[in-house]
Amino acid sequence: MAPKHKKRKLIVQDQLIVAGEDVTNKGMSLKTKKIDLVASGILSGSVQDTGWDLPLTGYVLNVFLKVVTAEATGSTKTIDVGLLNAVESGVEDGFLNNVPVNTTGLKKGTLLSSGQTLGSYLRVDESGAGVLVPEPHVLNGVAKSVCWTMPAANWVEFVGELYIIYAEID
Repeated sequence: MAPKHKKRKLIVQDQLIVAGEDVTNKGMSLKTKKIDLVASGILSGSVQDTGWDLPLTGYVLNVFLKVVTAEATGSTKTIDVGLLNAVESGVEDGFLNNVPVNTTGLKKGTLLSSGQTLGSYLRVDESGAGVLVPEPHVLNGVAKSVCWTMPAANWVEFVGELYIIYAEID
């Protein structure tokens, strides 16, 4: 007889949370936002506003990119994800920087010296000596429009899903 699958559970400040549910706890809501990305018809190098804004008060814990359809026109194609710079003075590669999209699957930002892709919003130099560690990005109420950029030319088939894990504070 096959084992029954159970939902994973997490205790957050004495509150039971079931995987897949948003968390609301004493003035804070932990959420995940999914944003669909499609490269077809977009000029390379142009910054794309996703049309979704982060809340004014809160923080971003992490950002993931799921490559649904890989970009097969080149093995060096990458994507940046951040906040709009034009009006809001954001960093357009502040969440993910040069994440490869030539293979399918879930991608995360990393601090590996051989291929660092975690953007400046989600890391800090712990000792001042170049030792980078992950850190949540605190929202400032100004830079809030999530954007993405395809730095290289000739994009044809890329399709992806962006997942932003964030907390909104009331």
